[in-house]
Amino acid sequence: MTEPTISLVPIAEIRVVNPRTRNRITFQSIRANIASVGLKKPITLRQRAPDADGTRYDLVCGQGRLESVRDLGDTEISAIITNAAEEKCYLMSLVENLARRQPSTTELVREVKRLISENETSSSIAEKLGMDRSYINGITNLLRRGEEDLIARVEE
Repeated sequence: MTEPTISLVPIAEIRVVNPRTRNRITFQSIRANIASVGLKKPITLRQRAPDADGTRYDLVCGQGRLESVRDLGDTEISAIITNAAEEKCYLMSLVENLARRQPSTTELVREVKRLISENETSSSIAEKLGMDRSYINGITNLLRRGEEDLIARVEE
């Protein structure tokens, strides 16, 4: 198997094979993050014969990133082009969707606690985790006051 390559691909040449709907807040969060720091992870595409509609790539992973970049006015997007079989592409898409699940509050608090121990600020923690700074401020304040039990009870 050849090494995957990253290319700039015209968005108009991409077909979303298995479209999902996501809530507006999630989409706006993805869009705001890309507008702020740029696209951190390329989308994944599978190249195929061109269709009559001008598309020649099928989206494997990254619909939210694709839609956000398009919404921000870009006409091209960074993409990893795979030559994997169609069945494997469906599996790749499923794995990415499962990996994207939101962490539990306990997992989130554990990660915030770890980042605090590395002397990260609330602002940098919020940016790293892609979360609202005021929410992270609230968690860090509770942790500094020793309120881990309160956080655990809220999660229950």
